[in-house]
Amino acid sequence: MPRNERRQLLLQQRQNSYYDEIEAQLYAASNPTRLDLVAKLKPEAKAPVVVDFPVDDVVVLILRRLTAKTLQKFRCVCKSWNSLIQQDHHFISLHPTAPQRRQQRQEETASPCNNFV
Repeated sequence: MPRNERRQLLLQQRQNSYYDEIEAQLYAASNPTRLDLVAKLKPEAKAPVVVDFPVDDVVVLILRRLTAKTLQKFRCVCKSWNSLIQQDHHFISLHPTAPQRRQQRQEETASPCNNFV
């Protein structure tokens, strides 16, 4: 094969591969894959929203009714619970001792009919 023909054949192969690549890119752009569609459907990642409202008060009301053993387990739930249980002196002072807890339970379970006797 003469040198000129070989050059022309190589040039044609390069052009064909170039056109094949462009055709593949155009096909991919016009026919998105399932992953591309899913990626488009997913909302953009946003910064987490921190909500500080009276839920904290409700959490305190619930946590103060638990035993000390249970509170120690609940320290690992989140950082705010850990600091509340471990370091908040107001919460610690609200937490009843065992005799106080027994008295609370007796008062809660007392029948309302006992008041009429």
